[in-house]
Amino acid sequence: MEYIVTIHELTDIFKLNHASSILIGHNDFAIRLTRSFNRNEIKKAKNICKKLDKKLYILVNKIFNDGELNKLKDYLNYLKSVDINGIFFSDMAVFMIAKELGLQDKCFYYHETLLRNTHDLLSYKQIGINKMIITKDMGLDEILNLPSGLKDNVGLMVQGYFPIYYSKRKSLKNHLNRYHLDKSLKDSKNLYLKEKTRDELFPFIENKNGMVLFYHQPLSYYEYIDKIKEKISFIIIDSVLEDLNMVNKWLEAYYNKIEFNKTIDEDFLKFSTGFLLKKVGVK
Repeated sequence: MEYIVTIHELTDIFKLNHASSILIGHNDFAIRLTRSFNRNEIKKAKNICKKLDKKLYILVNKIFNDGELNKLKDYLNYLKSVDINGIFFSDMAVFMIAKELGLQDKCFYYHETLLRNTHDLLSYKQIGINKMIITKDMGLDEILNLPSGLKDNVGLMVQGYFPIYYSKRKSLKNHLNRYHLDKSLKDSKNLYLKEKTRDELFPFIENKNGMVLFYHQPLSYYEYIDKIKEKISFIIIDSVLEDLNMVNKWLEAYYNKIEFNKTIDEDFLKFSTGFLLKKVGVK
């Protein structure tokens, strides 16, 4: 099993002993980042990963407009020169430019909603996308019934906060402007939205790419990973909205359960299983 983890600082790479691979990005080309890593930092990250025998993946999951494509191509060219191990994308423009640059085999399709069943996976594999991350909308039964021939092509985000809404509109900024509120709030962390009819607080991130709203609980497939591991070849633990200590604890828990069938005392049942055990749109 390949263990992919997002990080906050380059020094985190040294502290995540069980991580096989590191996933980072730049906020000109990605959303949902722990923070933005510039080109020099990406190069340093690659050098560190190479020394530690880890892989470096770059998140390029923003939706791009036509005016941004030249800048995107230049960025992908840079990633090629650094010899990164993979590109996690959601906009097909990234895949098409990557094909032009000979990076097709390094592309991982990381879309929030489009990889929900076997047919979806086979369809995208047919057009040349060899690595795909199953969406959180795919149920356990569907995962367990995936063809064995897809195992090496498929992975899953198993732990961390997952997005439930994304907009390029800057909702917080617009709200502050409309009601003449303190503009400094837009630079704050630990911000939440609360609906009138619910008690839960939904965390969100807003930057120049817009706003991403997350579910109020982290996603966790820990309880079912011993079954799921037979159908996938890599897992993602996302550290967005979490600190390194918690992520390391999650990573160690999954590593010990997958590799040694050893469970821990941590109550993973307090997290959400998303749609793993229920169909989308069904209460």
